[in-house]
Amino acid sequence: MSSKEYNIECRDDIIRIPDVSTGLRFARSWGLNTKGIKAKDEIIKVLLIEWDKTHHRPEDDESGIVLHQDLLYHRGNTEKLMKLYDKVLNFYKDLPVNFQQNLNSIFPDVEKTSKFKRSELLSPECYILVAGEATSGKSSLINLLLEADILPTSSIKCTQTVCEIRKSKDGRKKAICFGTNGGKEVKIDLSTMEGQKKLKSNITCEDENGDNPFDKIEIYWPTNVIEEGLVIIDTPGFGEIQMHQSFQKYLSKSCGFIYVVNTSNAGGVQRGRLKDFLRNVVNTLDEEFNPSSTLFVCNKWDVVPMKDRDEIKRNIVYKLEPIFQGLREEQIFYFSTTEAKRAMEYGAMDPAHKDFISKGLHNLFPASLRKQLNSHYCWLSQIVKRANYTLKVSKTIDAVDKQEMTKQMEEIKRNMHALGEKSKQTIEDLRRELQYEIIQLHKTTSEVLSSPSMRSILNDWKQDECPRPGNYKKLAKEAADKISSKVSAELNKWEKEQRVVHSLKEKMIKKFKRDCDLLEDQIESIEGTFLGEHDKKIVRDLYKSIKKQAPVKSIWKKAKRDDVDEIKGLGGAVAVVCSAIASNKQFKEKFKSYKKENSTKKMAEATDLFIESIVHGNELQDKISHYLKKLVKGVDEIAKKIPEFLKADSQLLEKLTQSVRQADDNLHTMYPQFISSGQTMQGELDLFFVYHIMDMDYRLSDVEWDRKDLLGSGSFADVYKGHLKLSSHTEIVALKYCKDPLSERVVSDILLEDRTLSSVRASPYYLI
Repeated sequence: MSSKEYNIECRDDIIRIPDVSTGLRFARSWGLNTKGIKAKDEIIKVLLIEWDKTHHRPEDDESGIVLHQDLLYHRGNTEKLMKLYDKVLNFYKDLPVNFQQNLNSIFPDVEKTSKFKRSELLSPECYILVAGEATSGKSSLINLLLEADILPTSSIKCTQTVCEIRKSKDGRKKAICFGTNGGKEVKIDLSTMEGQKKLKSNITCEDENGDNPFDKIEIYWPTNVIEEGLVIIDTPGFGEIQMHQSFQKYLSKSCGFIYVVNTSNAGGVQRGRLKDFLRNVVNTLDEEFNPSSTLFVCNKWDVVPMKDRDEIKRNIVYKLEPIFQGLREEQIFYFSTTEAKRAMEYGAMDPAHKDFISKGLHNLFPASLRKQLNSHYCWLSQIVKRANYTLKVSKTIDAVDKQEMTKQMEEIKRNMHALGEKSKQTIEDLRRELQYEIIQLHKTTSEVLSSPSMRSILNDWKQDECPRPGNYKKLAKEAADKISSKVSAELNKWEKEQRVVHSLKEKMIKKFKRDCDLLEDQIESIEGTFLGEHDKKIVRDLYKSIKKQAPVKSIWKKAKRDDVDEIKGLGGAVAVVCSAIASNKQFKEKFKSYKKENSTKKMAEATDLFIESIVHGNELQDKISHYLKKLVKGVDEIAKKIPEFLKADSQLLEKLTQSVRQADDNLHTMYPQFISSGQTMQGELDLFFVYHIMDMDYRLSDVEWDRKDLLGSGSFADVYKGHLKLSSHTEIVALKYCKDPLSERVVSDILLEDRTLSSVRASPYYLI
């Protein structure tokens, strides 16, 4: 669009005026004095002043304090959860001793553990890690959120250490720099320009080895964007430093990620860099990585030509989707931190920046906080469910004829003893076999990496694959990055061709599948005999609620998959071993005489050193051990739980046998009281879950339905035919509509039904 065609229809149009002449044209048409104005910024300010005289300024946008509101809501939920902790503990203390012992046999030291978990609610911290390629604009994004220029944003000197940014409790602006290896602390007053300059210097400085002298830097800044409990982590960029030594500890406790993409760099997403990031995440976290807790900021959008933007957006989504499965387009935001900062200087907020705050962070932070609450809900819920289960078992047994009951219990005891002995042997076989396979795979991996054929492949570097000549310290880091990716890819390729890990999994599955399936089926059958047919659902739900327990059959089903990719594969695990090779003095020496003419030779020499450090290092077996244990994750925990459940039920039966004389009194007094209290307690927990934790896939407004389309009616709900409105089409669904408001009396049954249907249904069924 030419300057003559440019029009002003809103305040933002003034800020985006392309040049001085366009601004002067509007100023003259508005009858304004333009004498002496030569710069674009000057004419923009004149036009904005005139615009604000005749147009109503919108009230300050509340997006900047959305996190404050979320934290207030979270704290209110935390207080409610603490009260639920108190109620569950009181319920536990009121139980007879034999029931308390039964709970402690499954959840060791229920009272002490619950009190510890309750105390964690008083001082929770939620870490949001900001990552991305060097010079992508991570620090610029954080500066924008803080509305301050405190982090270095130079394209020459970038962040070299981890920075933790917190809200200042007392309004003071300060930083604390923690020296590496327990070195002395350096405190900086950030209220002065001199202090801010010192902070930037400490963040970007390097010693003679190219390393930053600070392990981390804590920054405290008064802001409405970050509230107490939320910590923003600014990290060194990929390519600038391969993996900071303390980076993994932030990965393990981060509840959300913001990945910044440089859209001005070859179309944005550098798939290799992004895979490096994800590979380190996957091989560090014990739990499965959830991509829904990640936002992507495609920065420097202002330099992308308008005609190319749609194509680049499609390209970015195309590259991200295979890496972050389950990614939604609303997790990706396109804007320029430079333009957003400029808009703020003129008292405005860039629309894309506003969307990132109101839609991106507004969804990311609350979801992360809900996950924290969910872990506490699961802990309390599984205690109450187990208590309710044992109470119902006890009541059922007491109601059986005493002679018949004694006969049944003796038979069950014999079965439990037999299963207990078998489970012990299963556990020992599993551990021995797994340890043996770890040693064998370590040996095989070392031999493959050292083999002439693999060395020939890894040492074969084309000139266009090599880093460009430059500072030898930077070269070492970039070379280590490229070698790591190549080793990972080739080792994964070898593993896939030879099917080493697949064969190992098949061997383990054949050895243990039959025993584990038999144990689980028999235990479920035994515990189900205690209850009526209706309450067998409760037993299955109890198994699912145990935090570290997962159904054996689904574990084996997952283990049988053979879709090892280059991030989660054996190569990814091995490549992580040498994440610190770039700091190795001998490795860096290789690049002091690095030139374009000898680049392929130097890369081959560096590759040899890289492989030697893997083969002869001490970490390879540990990483392989961690990798293989994740392949059958949960099986050992299940095997451990089996004897614990058997022992708990055995103790329960023993206590019930001793108290058989009190059966009549218990039936009329104790059981009704405790069963009623337990059901009420579970109802309160489930109501809290539904209202404050549960993620709703759809709302009632997403479904078109009519009361005339009644399909059926149950005890607490009517079922109607409905049409779910999706983005591209509608789908016929069954809509369950509760007859009465959700209450403690019915919520647990509704959730139980929903979980049961979720595990068996082949087509969507929506419960609202």
